[in-house]
Amino acid sequence: MRVDIRSPGTRPETILLEPGQALLVGRNPNSPSVVNVERPTPAAPIEHTLTVPSASISSHHLLIVRDADAVRVEDLGSRNGTWVKLPPRTPVQFPPTQELSIQLALPKGTSEEIDLPADFCWTNDSEYADALTTEIGRWFQRRDFPVRLSTVLPNDPASGSIGRLPLGVGRDLIVQPLGTTGAEWFHYVSSLERFVARQNLLLGTQKALLEDGLIVSSKAIRATLARVVDAAQAGSKTLLLLGPSGSGKDGMARCFHRQLARPGPFVAKNCSTLNAEFARSDLFGAERGAFTGSVQRINGAVERANEGTLFLDELGELPTAVQPMLLRFLDHGEYERVGHRGPPCFSDVRFVGATNRDLRAAVVNREFRDDLWFRLSAQVVDVPPLSQRADDLSAFLMQRLTKGGASIFQALSPGALELVQSYAWPGNFRELGNFADRVVVALAPAAAMINADLCKRLLEEGALTPLRMGRSPHPSARRGEEGKSERWGAVGATATAAFAEDHAGAIPRTWDDVKLYVENYLKPLLFAEMAELDTQERDQIEMRSLVDRIHADRGTISKQVARYYDRFVSRN
Repeated sequence: MRVDIRSPGTRPETILLEPGQALLVGRNPNSPSVVNVERPTPAAPIEHTLTVPSASISSHHLLIVRDADAVRVEDLGSRNGTWVKLPPRTPVQFPPTQELSIQLALPKGTSEEIDLPADFCWTNDSEYADALTTEIGRWFQRRDFPVRLSTVLPNDPASGSIGRLPLGVGRDLIVQPLGTTGAEWFHYVSSLERFVARQNLLLGTQKALLEDGLIVSSKAIRATLARVVDAAQAGSKTLLLLGPSGSGKDGMARCFHRQLARPGPFVAKNCSTLNAEFARSDLFGAERGAFTGSVQRINGAVERANEGTLFLDELGELPTAVQPMLLRFLDHGEYERVGHRGPPCFSDVRFVGATNRDLRAAVVNREFRDDLWFRLSAQVVDVPPLSQRADDLSAFLMQRLTKGGASIFQALSPGALELVQSYAWPGNFRELGNFADRVVVALAPAAAMINADLCKRLLEEGALTPLRMGRSPHPSARRGEEGKSERWGAVGATATAAFAEDHAGAIPRTWDDVKLYVENYLKPLLFAEMAELDTQERDQIEMRSLVDRIHADRGTISKQVARYYDRFVSRN
């Protein structure tokens, strides 16, 4: 008799049973332990065991015994049960006293949506693998689902197995459940496959941006990058990038084009350089002889970008006479060259616009067409200024080297670094790059380090106005861990002082006092330090980002935010 054993995620196995033989099936089958188990019917000698390396199979899952005139199938108390496929038109008899449960077809698992793990930060390939593994481990911990995580060299792609996830850094992540699982395991793996695929996509995109010279270390710019990638993956036809000059909008536009993976080129035009008289021909082209000096046909940017991406930088400066022509093109894909007669021309492009102007205000002031705004605003992404990207600032300074081989970050004294981190940087990366160039010159050969006074002079050389310190230094941007240690060490003293102030100078003396001290004074301060609440206004807090970063539920975060601001901010 032939017995076929099938389990999700494994290859089918076939065993031949002779009369009087038995087959034990499980994840870790052990014949003696099963033989010694008392059962209503005597056990035949177990001639065969079959190991099924699947998390949905119990260690001792199933026993199949072939008697002289029948086959007996016995589930050995497995977690997920045993399902038998009946041959067509084959009757099966069951004892009338036995409970019977019948399900038509195998269950396909739950369709419930699962929140994916949070995005994470990394600076190199090794950190990427470690950070991704850590985040997935936390994700399973929140579900009280024990697993073992390990990274290995890639295996043969054709031998893929459940729980083996290829990373974008030349390694595979192995996710192994520590125990018998149900159908939720396959749903978890499916969710993780989508998560890892997205992270690998972001990894490749960030590497490409780094090669282009764009820094993507801060959480703010990574979130922006993710939105741009998501827009491209969704097939968006337009993207509008808003942000100050020098913040990286050009790099984001090129990223969008790469992710579209269309065969056409990336064509960029700066609207501030378009002459009002010739803006139409620059964008849409002109026929030969259309105007004085036109001796050959001009192919406009729209035509050159066919099957690719058209990027109009400084879109807010686009001449008003050309705006309705751009609107018509975006609506219908058709345009007309200057001097053209006959049916309109067509071009298949994806469009990206960027500006540092407040386009909404420009629409209100009738400086920009409202219908064009509504056409472009399907996907609007704000690119944050450098003043909101302290990690990008530090990463830039660490990458730029002095003539001595040290980084500019290392060449700044603690006082100079504090000046740099608290400066508003209205010119963003253009201003930062010029400052870095001045630092390199100042260090050769007169100075071994940039002190605070010299740093202030170098900053002012490129500033339009006297220095404006726009924010406090971000904790992650301080040199070493000394600043963090001091702040964490001060938390206990601050909590104790606040407790004493509220209790007539007393310190906690009973266990109830200790619980009150921890809940109302110590926990809010510890939370504020982790969430960096001292650098944020209460109405600027993004709850979702705190949930992802701190890995606490929304209710806990809301409670701690309220306690911190009510006790330690509002009353000061």
